[in-house]
Order: sequence, then C-alpha cells, then structure tokens
Amino acid sequence: MSDNLSVIVSLDVPGLEKHMHPAMNELSQLPVSERLEIVQDLWDSIGDSREQLPIQEWHRELVKARLVAFDGREEELGISQEQVWRQVDERRGSLADIQSCDTG
Repeated sequence: MSDNLSVIVSLDVPGLEKHMHPAMNELSQLPVSERLEIVQDLWDSIGDSREQLPIQEWHRELVKARLVAFDGREEELGISQEQVWRQVDERRGSLADIQSCDTG
C-alpha cells in the first residue's frame, strides 16, 4: 500500500489516546446482543441530538491529509456511483438466486 493511500485508510492518529468510560467494565460483561442494542440506542441518541460537537484539530488535520492523498486519484482509489449501483444490483441478483435455491 502506498504511503498516500495509507493516510486515507489509517486510523492511527498521533496523540489520540484511547480512554474508556468508567461504565465499560460493567457493560463489557453483558452479552454481545445486549451491547449491540446499547450501541444502537447510543448512536440513535446522537443522531437525535441538536448539540454541536466540536471538531478536534487532529481530526481536521487527518481529513486534510486524506483529501490531499485522494485528490486527483478518484479513478484509481474509488468507483463511480454507477459502478456502486451495478455492484448492488449484481449482489441482489446473487442473493435472490441463493434464496430461490433455499426455498425451491
């Protein structure tokens, strides 16, 4: 992987430390299915919130670096919207074929 591409996909950010919420010890003891429900509830509550979240400087720098690495390389690093939908349609067709075999 090229250095520029690794900037795009890397989540390793200098100075970013992992801090666990004090409730994590208790929450990590729950079954995975319950933890996933809690994650979904938390995610939904964030989406419903009107609170403006601050953008950290390290995040701004990461986005800038990714944009620089991506700029002018769209063809090389990505696919068009038409290609995405073609792949979705192909996968849906494959899934329909599999499901018809299961019921048939």
